[in-house]
This record gives sequence, structure tokens and C-alpha cells, in this order.
Amino acid sequence: MNRFYAKEIGQRIVEVRKKEGKNQRDFAEIMNISTATLSYYELGKKDPTTKFLVMLSTLYNIDLHWLLIGETQPTPQPKDLLDSSILHKTIDMSIEAGWIQLLTKQSIYVDEFTETYEFLYGKKHKK
Repeated sequence: MNRFYAKEIGQRIVEVRKKEGKNQRDFAEIMNISTATLSYYELGKKDPTTKFLVMLSTLYNIDLHWLLIGETQPTPQPKDLLDSSILHKTIDMSIEAGWIQLLTKQSIYVDEFTETYEFLYGKKHKK
């Protein structure tokens, strides 16, 4: 990952941590990483793992696209939300697009994605 982008992601991790009112030690414990690793992530000296980013996004209801890119994705219009099939397709497409970006731009391994998916959902991904 480009150091510039790593620093930007690190700044967003700090923003989330501070918004939650956590110090580095407590936040690292919640995220199941060492305080040193969190510090490296926040300073942009080490690339956050996919598992860390997905856990952060899930635990704190953070838009993964914002966490990685710094922009939020467009929100579906209220009329579209009435049809749950459209909502589910939108969510699936967003997740898939996010993972494709991660896998392509960040050179993240498919095995790590699968492990994280199974960790979060407790089942194997079916295509």
C-alpha cells in the first residue's frame, strides 16, 4: 500500500478510536491486536490487515469505503429501500465492489478474505 494512503487510513482509524472515546490500549484490546500494531496502523507505518479493517467496520458501523478511500458511497433513495430485494442486491454489490477494490488495489490475498468472511458470518462463502 502506498504510504500516503496508509497514513490517510491511519488518520481515519484514529478518528474512529477517538470518537468512541478509547485510548490506544483499550482500543487495541477490543480489536485483538497489540498496542504497537495499532500505533503503526495509525501512523501509516504498517498496512492494516483486512481482518482488522472489516472488524473495525463491523463493530463500529463504519463504512468500509470511507475507511479505505475517505469518501462515503451514495445512499439508496428511500423509495428503493421499500423493496427489500433491491436493498439486499445493493448491499451485496457494495460489499462485492469493496472486496474487489481491496483485492485488486491492495494486493490482499483471497484466503484472508475468505477467513475474514467466515469469521464474521460463520459459514463458507457460496458463489
